[in-house]
Amino acid sequence: MQVSNAANGSVRSRISAHLLVQAAVAAALAGSSFTVASAAEQAKDAQLEEITVTGSRITRRDTESTSPLVTVEKEVLEKSSYISVEQALNELPQFMSGGALFGAGAVTGLTAAGDVAGGQGTGNMFDTARGVDNARAGQFTPGAATVNLRGLGVNRNIVLIDGRRGVPDDASGAIDLNTIPQIAIGNIEVISGGASSVYGADAIAGVTNIKLRNTFEGAEVRARGGINEAGGDGKEWQFSTIMGTSIAGKGHAMVAMDYSKREISLWKNRSYFREVMESPLSGAGDYLFAWYPGYAAGGAAAAGGACPGSFGLPATATCTTSLAVNAGGGSNNVFNRQNGIIAWAGNGPSQAAINSVFADRTCGATVTCITNTSQGTYYFNADNTLFTVSSNATIAGVTNRYGPQSFTGVLAGTEANPDEFTCGYVAGFVNAVPGYQSACNPTMSRVDYGRRLTSPREAYTLLGSADYAVTDHITAYSTISFASSHTETRREPSPASGNWGIAIPFHSNVNEIYLPSISQVTANGQTAGQTLLEYRSTALGGTNTRGTNCGLNGCTMAQAFPVPAELRTLLASRPDVYLNNANSPFNGMSVCELREIDKNAGQPGHVVQATTAGGTPYTVQMDPNTGETFKICGPNSPWRVATQMGFLPPRGTTNQVVNYQLFAGLKGDLGLKDWTWDAYISEGESRTLTQYVGYVSAANYYAIISAPNYGKGFSASSNVSNKTFTCTSGLSPFSNVSGQPTGISQDCINALISNQADKQAMKQYESQLNLQGGIIDLPAGEVRTAVGVSWRKNNYFFRPDSMRETESVFDGPMGQFGVANIDGSVSVKEVYGELLVPLLKDLPAVKNLELGLGFRHSKYSTGQSVPTYKAELSWQPLDWIRFRGGYNRAERTPNIAELYTLPTTSSQLTTGSDPCTTTNGATLPKSNVASNPDRALLQALCGAQINLYGGNSASNFHLAPNTVQLPPPAVVTFRGDPNLKSEKGDTWTAGLVLQSPFDNVLLRRMTATIDWYSIRIKDALTVQSSQLVLNACYNQDGSNPTYSLNDPGGYCALIERDPISGGVTATRTKYANIGENSVKGVDVAVRWSAAMADMGMESVPGTLSLNIGTNFLLEQNLPVTVGGALQDYAGYVGASKFRSNTVLGYSLEGTRVNLTWLYRLGTKALGGDNRPTTIFAGYPTNNMFNLSVGQKLDKLDLSVNVSNLLNTKPGRAGYAYADATQGFGTFDPYGDLVGRRYSLNLTMSF
Repeated sequence: MQVSNAANGSVRSRISAHLLVQAAVAAALAGSSFTVASAAEQAKDAQLEEITVTGSRITRRDTESTSPLVTVEKEVLEKSSYISVEQALNELPQFMSGGALFGAGAVTGLTAAGDVAGGQGTGNMFDTARGVDNARAGQFTPGAATVNLRGLGVNRNIVLIDGRRGVPDDASGAIDLNTIPQIAIGNIEVISGGASSVYGADAIAGVTNIKLRNTFEGAEVRARGGINEAGGDGKEWQFSTIMGTSIAGKGHAMVAMDYSKREISLWKNRSYFREVMESPLSGAGDYLFAWYPGYAAGGAAAAGGACPGSFGLPATATCTTSLAVNAGGGSNNVFNRQNGIIAWAGNGPSQAAINSVFADRTCGATVTCITNTSQGTYYFNADNTLFTVSSNATIAGVTNRYGPQSFTGVLAGTEANPDEFTCGYVAGFVNAVPGYQSACNPTMSRVDYGRRLTSPREAYTLLGSADYAVTDHITAYSTISFASSHTETRREPSPASGNWGIAIPFHSNVNEIYLPSISQVTANGQTAGQTLLEYRSTALGGTNTRGTNCGLNGCTMAQAFPVPAELRTLLASRPDVYLNNANSPFNGMSVCELREIDKNAGQPGHVVQATTAGGTPYTVQMDPNTGETFKICGPNSPWRVATQMGFLPPRGTTNQVVNYQLFAGLKGDLGLKDWTWDAYISEGESRTLTQYVGYVSAANYYAIISAPNYGKGFSASSNVSNKTFTCTSGLSPFSNVSGQPTGISQDCINALISNQADKQAMKQYESQLNLQGGIIDLPAGEVRTAVGVSWRKNNYFFRPDSMRETESVFDGPMGQFGVANIDGSVSVKEVYGELLVPLLKDLPAVKNLELGLGFRHSKYSTGQSVPTYKAELSWQPLDWIRFRGGYNRAERTPNIAELYTLPTTSSQLTTGSDPCTTTNGATLPKSNVASNPDRALLQALCGAQINLYGGNSASNFHLAPNTVQLPPPAVVTFRGDPNLKSEKGDTWTAGLVLQSPFDNVLLRRMTATIDWYSIRIKDALTVQSSQLVLNACYNQDGSNPTYSLNDPGGYCALIERDPISGGVTATRTKYANIGENSVKGVDVAVRWSAAMADMGMESVPGTLSLNIGTNFLLEQNLPVTVGGALQDYAGYVGASKFRSNTVLGYSLEGTRVNLTWLYRLGTKALGGDNRPTTIFAGYPTNNMFNLSVGQKLDKLDLSVNVSNLLNTKPGRAGYAYADATQGFGTFDPYGDLVGRRYSLNLTMSF
């Protein structure tokens, strides 16, 4: 990539942008590989007048910057094989393409390629599946192209448009780089260091300044196109035009327009992806969720013993000392609520029943290789028999894996037959299926041949600018921009499994009557006590719209909720379990019934529902289907169906973003020396509409499939819209074809589809006054200053669809979590000043010494007063060398989302480990384990907290605190905090600029820059982890030494517990200033050019040039866990220690050839705990070459570009060294995943 490491600013008078670039070469700070030899000589005599460089508002008379600065010329953007600006910028070493702990996983699954956006910003073309996850609500705009300086995050750098703030797309402050017509961009300047004192908050990592071609005159029309060699996919088009003219010699006007379109790229079109998709040695490219419907069994009953004879139970009855969860007494699915009641899905079947159903298992009749603990889900074949996707058995202490059992379909892994057998490496596993490596788990899965590698995008942009000299001293100007973009994301079809599986009623007695099928009154042709017409057989005068064919005396449960024979065998075998614990008032009673002590007993008029043998009044939940006590386990409990709805379109989003911004101002001179002023106002807005495709209404799905005959003939009113929805065919999971039910009627599909739309808008107002000029002459030169005041206000709102507008996950769309509104406004008043002081000049060892100072004070409407400042020094001892360095204090204030997000849930927030259970001693030594000296205090706190939510000292925890195994914590919510402080960033830089001191023709045009940087961020903003909250409440980190329920930090109040099991049902977290990170490195840039004749090749015309840009990453310190200790990740996963961009160029008059070499040093791996490991491979060293050939023919400029010239395949990465396939199917996300690509650029000038 061609870059210039200098501050090639905009010329304020008669100097053209082209001449300025030449002057920068002469100044030895940069050069252009496109520039012929004579250009540098011409530039030496150029008389520069007024230039403003990014990083300072002081107009200067040279092009030297005291901050590390890189200029990307417009030619670089034009010769890129991709039309998006961020793809070109991400080739710069300063933009960290990936980083440790930023989603830098190897590409094996649905989102991994896009997850490299930890370094590339949050909207690049590889974001094929990234939806608006609630963890990013308010801080993510689908399809937005952003950049990430130094790997510190897209919200820690500022994007400017001609030195003025653009409009953010969302509350993060990140600005879409593709909202400006690319043809209107003159260059892009990047200052990679703190710059808050000059430009305000957020500029911790630096500034990206898009400089426009404001002085362009004439007209240009450009057409660009690109295509991937693999499959001919990924097509791109871009049509642009720019026109500019002078206005009566007093002003200038320019207008630019752009239309662009990008098509998708597919995994299957690349040989290296397709190879692993079809191979049984890898599961890469497979669906994340099981494709076939199945029975998701509850846990097996815990080992118990015989019940005391005094209980009067059958001799075969089993007793346990614990309650339902630990006894295998039912699976509590908190995400699945039917009619407001938590759905329970029964315990697991008996082992004898499993063995009988799978009598044909390949492990042999004497080996038990299918169990509840090893399997979990029993799937349905097309003939309604059962199969498993895997199996195992432990023999002599070794767990052997036997693969799928009883599947009747075809396992080919091809596009025609995508079901496949996979045997990818799994550490510690022992494979018993011949023909594959021993350490693998033979499993059945299904390949997703529709998986995308890149996402589609279509966009329009418009920009106009004009200025006019109203008087000799005042010029009016304005700039207006408009952009509209449309993007899409795609995931797999909606799953109805795991937390969104649904409980189906069941009864082991095939003659048990389904009570709701019997008419309660005689009316409308129906007789009380007889079967309702909708259930009754037509032969008996019924309509049978339910398809149940019942007789006159009501449907049986078996008719209302039919199941195949093998499934009935498993369900009927589920054991009832009884409690044998004298400490419980329910001693001797079934743990499969939901009882609670009646708190209202004794109140006037209150009727006690039931009383234990010991006289304790209690309430118990009844089953309206049978009139019996509702069972959460045992042979009459419900069962959970799990499936993936492949008959629906894949889930995804369509995203429409509309952005406009208007600047209007006046500028001129004050008539005092050379003082100038500039005052402007700005207004802009960005609106995003995200529409969800293929998502399913959980409430409607639950209502339909749990209705008799799985919803056949269903009709009901929606609780959300009050509209009636129907389902003629029902949603029976049985008799499927290739895993999907057949004959699903359109009204069922209409009832399931959850059409949603999220809306967000950011509006920005700004006014600013800047003055600059010289104030006093010193012996070394003129002291110059810039001062100014500004006001800015940002209004932001995020409105989720009403179906998701809740902090719960109980009634939202399937696979989505509840999200709340964000609505807030932040304004800031600022005053700043800069000073450039020439200290010494033309002395021995001091050709020039100057000091730059800056200060800004920002007063926010949130109450924060934020000072930022800088001090920079430039020392030139000799003509050919200059040293530069400085210190910047930058700050990032909390954004609107971080301040005002209401309680929201997210799948990105891990639930943590509960200190109250007895199984976490390895990771939490101060938890509920015998070795903890404070165990009694901890148990007292846990018990008190359970009682706070109705435990009455009778929960599972209270009954057996020393042996209790609580269910894992459930939902985590997070919210904003209006009391947040700003992040503080301290940036130190030190470097030197070299210009060749030699007169030799081969060396005199050599320049170099070397810059060391160190950025440290304190009080970094992040969301508290649930583990942090749990640890603080239960004194795992010393935060609550007295184990008080009212702990000093208030963390215990953020935890909710279930009164029966005692498990954590919700943990509430928030944004907090608890993070810290830092980065250190060195940037080196070398530029050289020479005429071919100067190299002894007199017969060869033209000029050869070399441009090398490198980054040496010395440290990248990040916390291992939220708020935890720092770890240096330099050299691990995405944080390469050395990256370079080398361009070898040749130019001859109108011909130019550039060969670009992109190099990335390989890295080491991290383990699952985010710590260095030697078990896994890191990422390999990457070498990629791009070629660009251009020719200027009069008014036509033609260029042909080839990226990944050698068509280098992505290497293998992140795999276990013990894997016999050596990472087959695990691709390096930093290699080129797309393959060789061609593009053509035609520009016509008029």
